[in-house]
Amino acid sequence: MTRMARVVGLVGALMLAGTGAARADGFLQWMNYCSLGTCASVQLQVIGDNVTVRVWNLSGFNGTNANTVFHTIAFLGVGSFDVDNLDVRAPTGSDDDSDDEWELRHRSASGGSVWLTTESDDEGGLANACANRGSLAVEDELLINPCRTPGPNPEPGWAVFRFEIDDGSWNLVTTTLALGGVGPDGNPVTCVTGGATPNCTQVTGDLLPPSVSPEPVSLVLLGTGLAGLGGVGLVRRRKKERATA
Repeated sequence: MTRMARVVGLVGALMLAGTGAARADGFLQWMNYCSLGTCASVQLQVIGDNVTVRVWNLSGFNGTNANTVFHTIAFLGVGSFDVDNLDVRAPTGSDDDSDDEWELRHRSASGGSVWLTTESDDEGGLANACANRGSLAVEDELLINPCRTPGPNPEPGWAVFRFEIDDGSWNLVTTTLALGGVGPDGNPVTCVTGGATPNCTQVTGDLLPPSVSPEPVSLVLLGTGLAGLGGVGLVRRRKKERATA
């Protein structure tokens, strides 16, 4: 089964929003939205014909699996128009040529949708640096967000997608978000924020980061420091005993 067919099946129930009236330019965001499988933050800005999408894979936070890779970022209920001129800015630390693995599509059915999706089942995607690289279902040509939560814009940790729309206008009022990806076992993972079967909601407060085991060098340094503190205490106790003898 192709990736596109898989993702269409995953979010098909969501594509129920009708086309609405023309909208004004604007901004939407889904900050710290989590399902059982993954977490993410997404920002959408529309100014005239120019669209900017910022995405941060937060897999590993809020108890989710850090090894989830996103392959699809979909906006549903957006209206009817043409899309072109996709430009991708990869976060620092991403693989070489990771920005070339993505393509842009528009589907006119069921209120219209815009899809940012990887071209191949074997390469590309959006991961988080918290992940164990060897446990990822796809390991090559990845966009990689830092292992932390996003800060205020502009900041370089976001994966940024820019493109243009023609012959229509984006309806922000009816827009909902759907993310599709795979876990370390290759099974599909979704984060759907609206429609008939939403499974992804906002987490209030700070997200809990994934637990990270200390590196051996850190453990040695910690042990050395504790031993040093113990030695200082022993010397002080002996001096005090001599003084009172």
